[in-house]
Amino acid sequence: MAAVGFSQVVTENVLITPAGLAFSDPDKPTSISDQDWLIHYSGVGILDLKGNNSNDWRRETLFYFPNVTSPLQWTIGFYHIPVPTSSIGRVVAQIQVLEQMVASYAAISSAFEKSSGGSDFGFAVDRWWTNDFATGFDTQGKPVSNLFTGINIDLAVRNTSAVIHRVSYQITIKGKIAFVVQR
Repeated sequence: MAAVGFSQVVTENVLITPAGLAFSDPDKPTSISDQDWLIHYSGVGILDLKGNNSNDWRRETLFYFPNVTSPLQWTIGFYHIPVPTSSIGRVVAQIQVLEQMVASYAAISSAFEKSSGGSDFGFAVDRWWTNDFATGFDTQGKPVSNLFTGINIDLAVRNTSAVIHRVSYQITIKGKIAFVVQR
């Protein structure tokens, strides 16, 4: 089954800030490239997923990859983070997730039933999870793992008149800003 996607993201909020250290943390960053970051996304996307069976559930997986480029570019500029260069490709900033530190959440934000005949209808968010991480290479040719690639949300809608209009989401990540070469 192919994943469905938002037709539009009506609002997306992003908070990105340096992660604080525990009082006894011996792993203080020695350079800006060692800095850990907390990145939080929240928002609402328009889906308009209509049921396709009057007596059963339509089940779909919604895939969403938030805009990581703009917040990372802002952070790089605000904190004066040096961007490495490469002669073999374009260097892009990505989020490298630390030790599976991703917490996500999704919920139905709106549903509509226009049938007046009393037929049953329903909608659900069954589960959500982090998409598989990607890998890449830094400007020195060293592998970079655990690159964030989005979340998946299992949805269900029952009845041909029921529509899931909007889905809310939250994603919180603890990670590093990784500079990856794209060829």
